[in-house]
Amino acid sequence: MNAIVVAVHRAGLGIRKVAKVEPYRDGGWALIPAFRPMLHPGFLLVEIPTDYSRAGVMYVPRASLLREYRSAQGVKLSIHGAGFVQFSRVGSEGLLSGVDPGTHRARAFGLQSRPTTDPPRSGPMFGLTAWGLANYPVLQTTRPVAVVVGDDCQYLEDPDLDIERNGVALEFWPLPRSALPQARRIGELTILEGGTHPYYADQRVDFVVLDTGNPLMILGLVATLCGTTWEAPSGVSMGGPADLAMNRALLAVSPPPHSYPVPSADYADAYPALPPGRALFAPTRWAPERRLSRPWGRSRGRSVPQSGDTAT
Repeated sequence: MNAIVVAVHRAGLGIRKVAKVEPYRDGGWALIPAFRPMLHPGFLLVEIPTDYSRAGVMYVPRASLLREYRSAQGVKLSIHGAGFVQFSRVGSEGLLSGVDPGTHRARAFGLQSRPTTDPPRSGPMFGLTAWGLANYPVLQTTRPVAVVVGDDCQYLEDPDLDIERNGVALEFWPLPRSALPQARRIGELTILEGGTHPYYADQRVDFVVLDTGNPLMILGLVATLCGTTWEAPSGVSMGGPADLAMNRALLAVSPPPHSYPVPSADYADAYPALPPGRALFAPTRWAPERRLSRPWGRSRGRSVPQSGDTAT
């Protein structure tokens, strides 16, 4: 089984590492951002109520947060094959994770979602938004395996508008391995045609294939250049699927968007109480807005790469 580094090419910045996807033997994956939290005040971790009846950017009032904690260390999103989703630590120190053997409930930030073999199909299973890519590391080597998403394989938020797009949203869709023979090679990438999808404003979408060696599933990646409204010049937000009832979901942001005192969820000083919520919480992930005629897609002047073209 193979870990895969996901990098993107941006004009003037070269090729920047954004994240790494590591497979689990149980059929799931871990999403690890390349953003270095040790240079910043850690991560803010929140559990939010969800409302999938509304399209567009999700604004969550801080008063409605179900849980809110911090971690001073690196954090990854872990999605296990049976559907257990949690934030866990990167390295030997940091976030309290796993399941309590007595209560059988998540010890910190976790929930039960659908298994990776039967994922939600209305949108991606997990993803992240990275902004300020000049502060992300330059890709120096292709080991472990690296997938570089070039200009021709990136989509645009509001493609008909001349706006600043300071971030990139990476969205990962679990797809059946049986679809892999339909994929085609474009330069160094393997592309699987996906047709149109309501999540992408009914525009055509093609997936960049990530093959981590899972015997049943592959990952289809969609990279979208987007604008973000975070005050920090660079950072990352990431999230995964909702619980089985589709009532709540987990999100992590670094650097934290506010300075309110929040209990720690790290092993050294984890605090079980739920803090009260106040003020407004900034949008945590990008999703296409439906109020514009073309909220998502390729530039009208950009041609779709063909087999044999170089996509990077």
